[in-house]
Amino acid sequence: MQQKNVYHRGVKRIFLSIAACWLVLCAGAFAQTDVGGVKESELPPAPQGYVLDDAGLFRERPEMLAEVQKSLMKLEQDTGYPVYLAIYYNVYEDGLQNRAEALRTAWMGEKAGGMVLVYQLDPVVGENPVSAYFKGSVLDRAENGEEVSGIISGQMLKAMLTKVKKEAKDKKENQAEYISAIIFGIEREIIDYNKETPASWMDSDNLKLMATFVGAIVGLALLGLLAWKLFSKSVARASKARHFPEIHVSQRLGAPYGGGWLSETRFVPSSSRE
Repeated sequence: MQQKNVYHRGVKRIFLSIAACWLVLCAGAFAQTDVGGVKESELPPAPQGYVLDDAGLFRERPEMLAEVQKSLMKLEQDTGYPVYLAIYYNVYEDGLQNRAEALRTAWMGEKAGGMVLVYQLDPVVGENPVSAYFKGSVLDRAENGEEVSGIISGQMLKAMLTKVKKEAKDKKENQAEYISAIIFGIEREIIDYNKETPASWMDSDNLKLMATFVGAIVGLALLGLLAWKLFSKSVARASKARHFPEIHVSQRLGAPYGGGWLSETRFVPSSSRE
């Protein structure tokens, strides 16, 4: 009986050990998975110079890499909106968009705004080697020395990316110049947007639009009033009662009303018509 109890205790310990190992492995697997199915262990830390050149694109162009890093640093300093660039030879396993999303989440967390661009050197990708994942941000914009909050939306960022990609398409033959042109274009667009004065209803354009709108309403009201008056006069004229004037007619040949104008018509006998 004692040997049987020892046997049961041994089996129970083995079972609990296996279950504990299985839970540890599952927890590790879940912990290693990030956005888009990309494992955290595969994601490097955020680069200090804003550029992760995993493919060595700028290896022979260090001066161009320095210009790109300077541009991205200036962008965050001026607007508080960070933009990172990650360059790979290929990311077939998870795709450009998933990799951009995973890097943005790993490098910026829940930060309100920021962008990660992923560039793939492999020519197999065709016409769209660049993908980006971004969030809008609240930017501080100065107006008359006072800080004013302005929002840059995801739709606006998408329009900026489309514009700068179109502007840089002539440089696609040189990949380093192409991606550099995109970065410089993004810096220009976001900084220019940040410098724009927030729209106000007191702006001259808005005041002109309001004056035109109010004038159109007043003009339509006057036309409606005029039309109503004309219609009212027409209805009153149509509904007015008219009477023949009273005329005093003298008596003639014993007829009480025979003294007025008379008309005479002769009828030819029917026999004479034949």
